Amino acid sequence: YVNGNRYPTMYCNLFEGMNYFKKWDVITFQQRSGDSVDASLFFPELNLLQNGIRSYSDATFVLHQTWAYGKDFSHERYGHDPMDQDSMAKDIRNAYLSVSEIAKIPCIIPVGEAIRLAREKYGDVLTRDGYHLNELGRALAGLVWAYYFLGTNIKVEGFSPAGYSFSDSVPGIGPEKFLELIPIAKEAIELNKGHNFHEKL
Repeated sequence: YVNGNRYPTMYCNLFEGMNYFKKWDVITFQQRSGDSVDASLFFPELNLLQNGIRSYSDATFVLHQTWAYGKDFSHERYGHDPMDQDSMAKDIRNAYLSVSEIAKIPCIIPVGEAIRLAREKYGDVLTRDGYHLNELGRALAGLVWAYYFLGTNIKVEGFSPAGYSFSDSVPGIGPEKFLELIPIAKEAIELNKGHNFHEKL
């Protein structure tokens, strides 16, 4: 996929794809959500990816922090009914901090932290199935990415998440709800001090 669009005639592996487009500024890594709670589960694959990618690119590496599952979604490590969401969120945060140090990737996009903060405000309503983000969660994650790479002074007021991302029956959240997400995203970036993109440039 390129900018969200599939190249219909292009089927390739990761390194062929990287070589095809040549210039990359940033490359992000994330762990499978269920394995994001344990730093040891990132390795050795993360090291292999880093070494392989370095043959093609000198881009800045960044970690994308995942989020805890919904309380109604079971996880073998945290039980279920309800799942221990707070413990999972803390373990994910600690795992990404540890991986950042071990892999020498100082930049972490704090999406998991933003989802945790949003749950304090809205409750457990940011996923569509317990672990994939719904429209509200996706809008917040996108806002965190925008602030992370472009700075929290960019003007996002007036932007309206619209359209359909995973279901033809679920529209975007609209401008009013989007405005409510702005301070949450900014707080997540603030709490992420020491791991923000512009601090490392």
